[in-house]
Amino acid sequence: MYDDGHMTSSSAAPGAYGLAISGLTGGSTNGAGLLNANVPADWPSVQVRYEAGCSSAEMAVDDEHAAFPWGADGAVVARRAEGTITVVAPTPVSDDELVHPLLAWSASAFARWLGREAFHAGGLLIGDGVWGVTGDRGAGKSTLLAAAARSGVGVMADDLLVMSGTTAYAGPRCLDLRSEAAEYLGDGRVVQTRGRERHRVELAPVVTAAPLRGWILLAWADAPILVPVRPAEALVRIGAQRMMQLGTAGPERMLDHVALPVHELRRPRRLGGLNDSVDLLRQIA
Repeated sequence: MYDDGHMTSSSAAPGAYGLAISGLTGGSTNGAGLLNANVPADWPSVQVRYEAGCSSAEMAVDDEHAAFPWGADGAVVARRAEGTITVVAPTPVSDDELVHPLLAWSASAFARWLGREAFHAGGLLIGDGVWGVTGDRGAGKSTLLAAAARSGVGVMADDLLVMSGTTAYAGPRCLDLRSEAAEYLGDGRVVQTRGRERHRVELAPVVTAAPLRGWILLAWADAPILVPVRPAEALVRIGAQRMMQLGTAGPERMLDHVALPVHELRRPRRLGGLNDSVDLLRQIA
Protein backbone atom coordinates (compact mmCIF):
# COMPACT_ATOMS: atom_id res chain seq x y z
CA MET A 1 0.00 0.00 0.00
CA TYR A 2 2.88 2.35 0.74
CA ASP A 3 6.30 3.09 -0.66
CA ASP A 4 8.83 5.22 1.25
CA GLY A 5 6.07 6.61 3.43
CA HIS A 6 3.98 7.92 0.54
CA MET A 7 0.44 6.90 -0.23
CA THR A 8 -0.03 4.71 -3.28
CA SER A 9 -3.10 3.89 -5.31
CA SER A 10 -5.55 1.01 -5.39
CA SER A 11 -7.61 -0.06 -8.41
CA ALA A 12 -11.21 -1.32 -8.53
CA ALA A 13 -11.80 -0.34 -4.89
CA PRO A 14 -14.70 1.47 -3.23
CA GLY A 15 -14.03 4.94 -1.96
CA ALA A 16 -15.15 8.46 -1.06
CA TYR A 17 -13.67 11.92 -0.57
CA GLY A 18 -10.92 11.21 -3.11
CA LEU A 19 -9.68 8.14 -1.19
CA ALA A 20 -9.84 4.42 -2.01
CA ILE A 21 -11.04 2.82 1.22
CA SER A 22 -10.59 -0.76 2.41
CA GLY A 23 -11.57 -2.44 5.65
CA LEU A 24 -15.37 -2.21 5.51
CA THR A 25 -17.36 -5.40 5.15
CA GLY A 26 -19.51 -4.79 2.05
CA GLY A 27 -23.23 -5.18 1.40
CA SER A 28 -26.08 -2.92 0.39
CA THR A 29 -27.02 -1.49 3.79
CA ASN A 30 -23.70 -1.08 5.53
CA GLY A 31 -20.59 1.02 5.12
CA ALA A 32 -18.93 -0.43 2.06
CA GLY A 33 -22.25 -0.51 0.21
CA LEU A 34 -22.55 3.24 0.79
CA LEU A 35 -19.19 4.07 -0.77
CA ASN A 36 -18.66 4.81 -4.45
CA ALA A 37 -17.84 1.64 -6.38
CA ASN A 38 -14.65 1.26 -8.42
CA VAL A 39 -13.04 4.64 -7.82
CA PRO A 40 -10.14 5.74 -10.07
CA ALA A 41 -6.91 3.77 -9.69
CA ASP A 42 -4.91 6.90 -8.86
CA TRP A 43 -6.87 7.67 -5.69
CA PRO A 44 -4.67 7.22 -2.59
CA SER A 45 -5.49 4.13 -0.49
CA VAL A 46 -6.59 4.24 3.15
CA GLN A 47 -7.35 1.22 5.33
CA VAL A 48 -9.93 1.27 8.13
CA ARG A 49 -9.09 -0.82 11.21
CA TYR A 50 -10.87 -1.66 14.47
CA GLU A 51 -8.94 -1.99 17.74
CA ALA A 52 -10.69 -3.27 20.86
CA GLY A 53 -9.97 -1.16 23.90
CA CYS A 54 -10.52 2.20 25.52
CA SER A 55 -8.95 5.55 24.72
CA SER A 56 -8.80 8.88 26.47
CA ALA A 57 -7.33 10.64 23.42
CA GLU A 58 -8.17 14.30 23.04
CA MET A 59 -8.77 16.15 19.80
CA ALA A 60 -5.35 16.67 18.18
CA VAL A 61 -4.13 17.22 14.63
CA ASP A 62 -0.60 17.67 13.31
CA ASP A 63 1.28 16.94 10.09
CA GLU A 64 1.38 13.16 10.69
CA HIS A 65 -1.47 12.17 13.01
CA ALA A 66 -5.04 13.14 13.77
CA ALA A 67 -7.05 11.96 16.79
CA PHE A 68 -10.77 12.44 17.43
CA PRO A 69 -12.52 11.39 20.66
CA TRP A 70 -15.43 9.00 20.10
CA GLY A 71 -18.05 8.58 22.79
CA ALA A 72 -17.00 8.27 26.42
CA ASP A 73 -14.04 5.93 25.95
CA GLY A 74 -13.23 5.64 22.25
CA ALA A 75 -11.23 7.46 19.61
CA VAL A 76 -10.52 7.57 15.90
CA VAL A 77 -6.85 7.91 14.93
CA ALA A 78 -5.67 8.70 11.39
CA ARG A 79 -2.01 8.11 10.54
CA ARG A 80 -0.55 9.76 7.48
CA ALA A 81 2.49 7.55 6.79
CA GLU A 82 0.64 4.28 7.36
CA GLY A 83 -2.46 5.38 5.52
CA THR A 84 -4.73 4.02 8.23
CA ILE A 85 -7.83 5.03 10.12
CA THR A 86 -7.97 3.13 13.44
CA VAL A 87 -11.17 3.09 15.47
CA VAL A 88 -10.47 2.33 19.14
CA ALA A 89 -13.59 1.30 21.08
CA PRO A 90 -14.62 -1.26 23.71
CA THR A 91 -17.02 -2.94 21.26
CA PRO A 92 -17.03 -3.07 17.44
CA VAL A 93 -18.35 0.01 15.67
CA SER A 94 -20.91 -0.46 12.92
CA ASP A 95 -20.08 0.35 9.33
CA ASP A 96 -22.90 2.90 9.46
CA GLU A 97 -20.98 4.85 12.07
CA LEU A 98 -17.70 4.35 10.23
CA VAL A 99 -19.05 5.80 7.01
CA HIS A 100 -20.49 8.81 8.81
CA PRO A 101 -19.30 10.58 10.82
CA LEU A 102 -16.02 8.77 11.60
CA LEU A 103 -14.82 8.55 8.00
CA ALA A 104 -15.56 12.23 7.37
CA TRP A 105 -13.40 13.33 10.31
CA SER A 106 -10.45 11.24 9.17
CA ALA A 107 -10.91 12.07 5.49
CA SER A 108 -10.66 15.77 6.29
CA ALA A 109 -7.23 15.15 7.85
CA PHE A 110 -6.04 13.12 4.84
CA ALA A 111 -7.30 15.91 2.59
CA ARG A 112 -5.05 18.42 4.32
CA TRP A 113 -2.07 16.03 4.20
CA LEU A 114 -2.63 15.62 0.46
CA GLY A 115 -2.73 19.39 -0.11
CA ARG A 116 -6.48 19.40 -0.74
CA GLU A 117 -9.25 21.49 0.78
CA ALA A 118 -12.04 20.04 2.94
CA PHE A 119 -15.19 21.96 3.78
CA HIS A 120 -18.11 21.37 6.10
CA ALA A 121 -20.42 21.47 3.11
CA GLY A 122 -22.53 19.43 0.74
CA GLY A 123 -22.47 19.41 -3.03
CA LEU A 124 -25.08 19.28 -5.80
CA LEU A 125 -24.53 18.27 -9.43
CA ILE A 126 -26.21 21.03 -11.43
CA GLY A 127 -25.46 21.53 -15.10
CA ASP A 128 -21.94 20.36 -15.88
CA GLY A 129 -20.43 20.56 -12.42
CA VAL A 130 -20.73 20.77 -8.65
CA TRP A 131 -22.14 23.57 -6.55
CA GLY A 132 -20.98 23.59 -2.95
CA VAL A 133 -23.79 24.04 -0.42
CA THR A 134 -22.97 25.30 3.05
CA GLY A 135 -24.29 27.30 5.97
CA ASP A 136 -24.12 27.64 9.71
CA ARG A 137 -25.32 24.86 12.01
CA GLY A 138 -29.10 24.51 11.73
CA ALA A 139 -29.23 25.96 8.22
CA GLY A 140 -31.12 22.91 6.91
CA LYS A 141 -28.40 21.77 4.52
CA SER A 142 -29.07 18.03 4.66
CA THR A 143 -32.82 18.52 4.37
CA LEU A 144 -32.37 20.66 1.26
CA LEU A 145 -29.97 18.12 -0.25
CA ALA A 146 -32.41 15.28 0.46
CA ALA A 147 -35.22 17.20 -1.23
CA ALA A 148 -32.95 17.84 -4.22
CA ALA A 149 -32.07 14.14 -4.40
CA ARG A 150 -35.75 13.18 -4.30
CA SER A 151 -36.38 15.47 -7.27
CA GLY A 152 -33.61 13.84 -9.30
CA VAL A 153 -30.71 16.23 -8.66
CA GLY A 154 -27.42 14.42 -8.05
CA VAL A 155 -25.96 14.88 -4.57
CA MET A 156 -22.16 14.84 -4.60
CA ALA A 157 -21.72 15.00 -0.83
CA ASP A 158 -23.69 15.72 2.31
CA ASP A 159 -21.53 16.87 5.19
CA LEU A 160 -17.96 17.02 3.86
CA LEU A 161 -16.89 18.36 0.46
CA VAL A 162 -13.26 17.56 -0.41
CA MET A 163 -11.57 19.28 -3.34
CA SER A 164 -8.25 19.25 -5.12
CA GLY A 165 -8.05 22.75 -6.51
CA THR A 166 -11.56 23.15 -7.90
CA THR A 167 -12.20 19.46 -8.55
CA ALA A 168 -14.76 18.12 -6.09
CA TYR A 169 -14.83 14.48 -4.95
CA ALA A 170 -17.95 12.43 -4.25
CA GLY A 171 -18.75 11.57 -0.66
CA PRO A 172 -20.51 8.42 0.63
CA ARG A 173 -23.87 7.59 -0.91
CA CYS A 174 -25.94 8.62 2.09
CA LEU A 175 -27.11 11.57 4.13
CA ASP A 176 -28.70 11.81 7.57
CA LEU A 177 -31.94 13.57 8.44
CA ARG A 178 -33.74 14.44 11.64
CA SER A 179 -37.03 12.61 12.17
CA GLU A 180 -39.26 15.55 11.19
CA ALA A 181 -37.56 16.02 7.82
CA ALA A 182 -37.44 12.26 7.17
CA GLU A 183 -41.16 11.95 7.90
CA TYR A 184 -41.97 14.81 5.54
CA LEU A 185 -39.77 13.49 2.75
CA GLY A 186 -40.91 9.91 3.35
CA ASP A 187 -37.47 8.39 3.28
CA GLY A 188 -34.66 7.03 5.41
CA ARG A 189 -33.83 4.01 7.55
CA VAL A 190 -33.05 4.46 11.23
CA VAL A 191 -29.39 4.15 12.23
CA GLN A 192 -27.61 4.78 15.51
CA THR A 193 -24.77 7.31 15.41
CA ARG A 194 -23.21 8.81 18.52
CA GLY A 195 -25.98 7.18 20.55
CA ARG A 196 -28.68 9.05 18.65
CA GLU A 197 -31.18 7.88 16.08
CA ARG A 198 -30.83 9.37 12.62
CA HIS A 199 -32.76 8.62 9.45
CA ARG A 200 -30.23 7.65 6.80
CA VAL A 201 -31.18 8.30 3.18
CA GLU A 202 -29.28 6.37 0.53
CA LEU A 203 -28.21 8.43 -2.47
CA ALA A 204 -28.02 7.49 -6.13
CA PRO A 205 -24.57 6.87 -7.63
CA VAL A 206 -22.81 9.89 -9.12
CA VAL A 207 -19.53 10.59 -10.86
CA THR A 208 -16.56 10.21 -8.53
CA ALA A 209 -15.20 13.70 -9.30
CA ALA A 210 -16.42 16.80 -11.11
CA PRO A 211 -15.43 20.48 -11.48
CA LEU A 212 -16.65 23.03 -8.96
CA ARG A 213 -18.89 25.63 -10.62
CA GLY A 214 -19.85 27.80 -7.66
CA TRP A 215 -21.20 28.01 -4.12
CA ILE A 216 -24.63 28.23 -2.49
CA LEU A 217 -24.73 29.82 0.99
CA LEU A 218 -27.86 29.09 3.01
CA ALA A 219 -30.01 31.57 4.91
CA TRP A 220 -33.62 31.89 6.06
CA ALA A 221 -36.28 34.22 4.62
CA ASP A 222 -40.04 34.38 4.06
CA ALA A 223 -39.80 33.31 0.41
CA PRO A 224 -37.10 31.58 -1.66
CA ILE A 225 -34.73 33.87 -3.53
CA LEU A 226 -31.17 33.68 -4.85
CA VAL A 227 -28.96 36.70 -4.10
CA PRO A 228 -25.39 37.15 -5.45
CA VAL A 229 -22.69 37.33 -2.77
CA ARG A 230 -19.69 39.61 -3.19
CA PRO A 231 -16.24 37.95 -3.19
CA ALA A 232 -15.08 39.58 0.06
CA GLU A 233 -18.11 38.29 1.95
CA ALA A 234 -17.89 34.91 0.23
CA LEU A 235 -14.24 34.58 1.28
CA VAL A 236 -15.20 34.97 4.94
CA ARG A 237 -18.30 32.78 4.89
CA ILE A 238 -16.90 29.90 2.86
CA GLY A 239 -13.53 30.13 4.60
CA ALA A 240 -15.28 29.66 7.95
CA GLN A 241 -16.35 26.18 6.79
CA ARG A 242 -12.81 24.92 6.04
CA MET A 243 -11.75 21.82 7.94
CA MET A 244 -8.36 20.78 9.38
CA GLN A 245 -6.31 23.89 8.74
CA LEU A 246 -3.15 22.55 10.43
CA GLY A 247 -1.80 26.07 10.33
CA THR A 248 -0.31 25.61 6.85
CA ALA A 249 -2.82 27.06 4.40
CA GLY A 250 -3.39 30.75 3.92
CA PRO A 251 -6.53 32.46 2.57
CA GLU A 252 -4.97 32.72 -0.90
CA ARG A 253 -6.00 29.09 -1.45
CA MET A 254 -9.59 30.29 -1.36
CA LEU A 255 -9.28 32.79 -4.20
CA ASP A 256 -10.13 30.29 -6.94
CA HIS A 257 -13.31 29.43 -5.06
CA VAL A 258 -14.62 32.96 -4.61
CA ALA A 259 -13.74 33.80 -8.22
CA LEU A 260 -16.61 31.44 -9.12
CA PRO A 261 -20.26 32.51 -8.77
CA VAL A 262 -21.44 32.56 -5.15
CA HIS A 263 -25.14 32.94 -4.29
CA GLU A 264 -27.08 33.08 -1.07
CA LEU A 265 -30.21 30.95 -1.14
CA ARG A 266 -32.73 32.50 1.20
CA ARG A 267 -35.75 30.30 1.88
CA PRO A 268 -38.49 29.70 4.46
CA ARG A 269 -37.97 27.30 7.33
CA ARG A 270 -41.17 25.40 6.60
CA LEU A 271 -40.64 22.04 4.96
CA GLY A 272 -43.44 22.78 2.50
CA GLY A 273 -41.21 25.32 0.76
CA LEU A 274 -38.50 22.83 -0.17
CA ASN A 275 -39.68 22.21 -3.74
CA ASP A 276 -39.60 25.91 -4.59
CA SER A 277 -36.05 26.15 -3.27
CA VAL A 278 -34.94 23.13 -5.29
CA ASP A 279 -36.54 24.63 -8.43
CA LEU A 280 -34.45 27.77 -7.91
CA LEU A 281 -31.28 25.69 -7.62
CA ARG A 282 -32.07 23.83 -10.84
CA GLN A 283 -31.96 27.15 -12.69
CA ILE A 284 -28.64 28.32 -11.29
CA ALA A 285 -26.46 26.72 -13.97
